[in-house]
Amino acid sequence: METRPDGIRRAGTCRRASAEPRPPPRRKGQPVIPEILEITTLRPAPGLTPEDFVAANADINEYLRGRPGFQWRRIVVRADGTVLDIVAYDSIEHARSGAAGITGEMGGSPVHDAIDHATVDWQFTTVARNGAAYLAEATHGKGYLVSALAGAKAQPDYGNTADAVVAMAAQGSAEAAKQPYAWLEAHAVPWVEQSGPSAYAELIFAAHAMGADPRDFGGTDLVAGLGATGPAPAKAARNTEEKADEKESSGTGVWWIVGTGLVAGIGIGFLFSGRRKQRQP
Repeated sequence: METRPDGIRRAGTCRRASAEPRPPPRRKGQPVIPEILEITTLRPAPGLTPEDFVAANADINEYLRGRPGFQWRRIVVRADGTVLDIVAYDSIEHARSGAAGITGEMGGSPVHDAIDHATVDWQFTTVARNGAAYLAEATHGKGYLVSALAGAKAQPDYGNTADAVVAMAAQGSAEAAKQPYAWLEAHAVPWVEQSGPSAYAELIFAAHAMGADPRDFGGTDLVAGLGATGPAPAKAARNTEEKADEKESSGTGVWWIVGTGLVAGIGIGFLFSGRRKQRQP
């Protein structure tokens, strides 16, 4: 994944093109609020880049923020340079009205010259936030999802509860995810210590999704716990190698000293021997 200075993210990731907040999380008993997505795929006009297309959208972004039912906009730049432009509304009526305004009221926007119109594919689709709504209801009150295997007694499902926290937070329902996250902080530590690396990873993901610190998960450092389940860190191995090299180097130095001493001793012996020979008549 490449993040550019202008904030555009490539290779299947996306950039929020507006700062509009999502609707408040759905409470138990409230109807599911559908999202209508206006999805457009296109290529920039010849000679222009996806960045040029994004820059040409400044007035369109301002226009959308003032449209009834507008929720958010994201622009995705695919690896092949294709642009995926997604605009979310709260109803099909508002979506059609907003789309008509871009080609009508905003017909003079520079964005229209930044598009290769022969490559445009445009459609509406409905996305109901039923998944997050179901998870919010399923964890409401008790704070966790239940595992009910055939023939087994129903019990808390720690892993799926952690996954539910991630899903709700990613969808924009972090408020509804607070209760199951708090339950995990209070009860999941024995489970994660018994279950190993994958369990640690699930809880770390949940902490990040909630904007929490995985190093202080109910008083437990999940990152350190995950590290302790694996092999010794590479740094320690390097230190061991360095010590071995030092020992070998030190041993070599000792032998050089010994060898030098022997050579010097032999030389001195020859010197004394020569002097004695010279003194003989």
